[in-house]
Amino acid sequence: MKVSESGGTSWRLIGFYGHPDRSHRGHSWTLLRRLAGLFSLPWVCIGDLNEIICDNDKRGRTDRNWRVMSDFREALEDCELKDMGFIGPKFTWRNKRNGSSMIMERLDRSFCNRGRKNLFSQYADHECSDIVNSMWKGTTRSNKMEDILSKIERCGKFLSFWNIKKICDMRGNLKTSRKALANACKADVPHFWESINKLEANLDEALDIEESVTEACLRVLNDGASVDGMNHTIISLILTLHSSTCISDYRPISLCNVIYKAIAKAVTNRLRVVLAGVISETQCAFVHGRLISDNIIIGFECIHRLKRRKRKKGLMTIKLDMAKAYDMVEWVFLEGMMQKTATKWVNLIMRCVSSVSYSFTINGEVCGNIKPTRGLRQGDPLSPFLFLFYAEVLSNLIQRSHQRGELSGFCCSRGGPKITHLFFADVSLIFTRANDKNYRAVRTILDVYGKASGEAVNFGKSVMCISPSFSALESERRVASIGIKLVDCHENYLGLP
Repeated sequence: MKVSESGGTSWRLIGFYGHPDRSHRGHSWTLLRRLAGLFSLPWVCIGDLNEIICDNDKRGRTDRNWRVMSDFREALEDCELKDMGFIGPKFTWRNKRNGSSMIMERLDRSFCNRGRKNLFSQYADHECSDIVNSMWKGTTRSNKMEDILSKIERCGKFLSFWNIKKICDMRGNLKTSRKALANACKADVPHFWESINKLEANLDEALDIEESVTEACLRVLNDGASVDGMNHTIISLILTLHSSTCISDYRPISLCNVIYKAIAKAVTNRLRVVLAGVISETQCAFVHGRLISDNIIIGFECIHRLKRRKRKKGLMTIKLDMAKAYDMVEWVFLEGMMQKTATKWVNLIMRCVSSVSYSFTINGEVCGNIKPTRGLRQGDPLSPFLFLFYAEVLSNLIQRSHQRGELSGFCCSRGGPKITHLFFADVSLIFTRANDKNYRAVRTILDVYGKASGEAVNFGKSVMCISPSFSALESERRVASIGIKLVDCHENYLGLP
């Protein structure tokens, strides 16, 4: 619907309903993207989208699947839509139950694009923008990185003073506005509704990325500048439940510097392009052009084959869980894995990995400064892609052992290829025959990999499954030789069997 206002401005209003079936919700986001490309006018989208943006938009029982929420956020970013906020109760839907079974969610929303916001730019408070612009003008340090960090610090300090002043002014303005609104409601004047709109107008205008920040990123990416000053991470605990009773109700999050994150994203986008050519097909996660569901289907067929095995020569699968996989990554070993690539490229990645330092928020204050000597950060865009190189070492060891005849794989079907292993992020599945020769081969592979890379198997979480043709006594003897507990079948992983 096209809306024309008295001042000559026009915009479009769209009522939108998200598909109630989660499996078809992607079609709704595709439709939303198409609608965004149809209009040149500013537009507003309102309705029941049947999805939440983050966990804070839901109360009760389990959290929503993060992948589904991520798809929704990506659709909003592609359409350049911003949440217009709300007045009144936060949650717009509930399941009509009480107690622990009650679920409430914010499904009804209103969004607008930047063009719609610009129609009311005269009501914006530009003082914040003026403060940021004044703080970023000029140069205070000879070193470019130090200059940027100094500007960020000064900008944060002046914005804090401005925020305190604004809160004080806001309380007075709110009281005055309420009084004026009450008087306007009592008075019978021609411009009654116009007065209300002026009193209630509010605009939050995001600032564009400054040219100096972009220049700083390019100096790191192209000229080899140091990232020491900006590669600092603050570890903070956040609540996973609305009311905390013990320490397990909190989970840590890593707060990275936004400039470093932009640099890491740029490096990751370059790295993503070449991964398919250097990472074996046994790894599908995070590799462009591959689906993790491919390995899940193959793994499911292998387990099915194992369960139906009735011959005396049994089969087995081993699910390996690496203990603190990211934390155990040795930087020297990681650098050695990438030595065949360009030296400049390796140096850039290792600067991003090894220049990190940590602080912690305790009682609202930032404390400490820890400089690690190994490990990859959770939350760093580079980490999952670099760990693929690490896991590729284990994949090559298994493949080489199979080529030498030390480790046997098995086929899912008659005439099919022999499968020895499949990898899912930090979890690995090994498929082989259940005999002493293969047990020794697996043990040797894990020992060599652990000594070379620093990784260690978490035997408490690792499990193995043997075909039912083996007797219980024989199975227990096999388990004792390798040190991994025996289960009837592997549990679900990533929600799938």
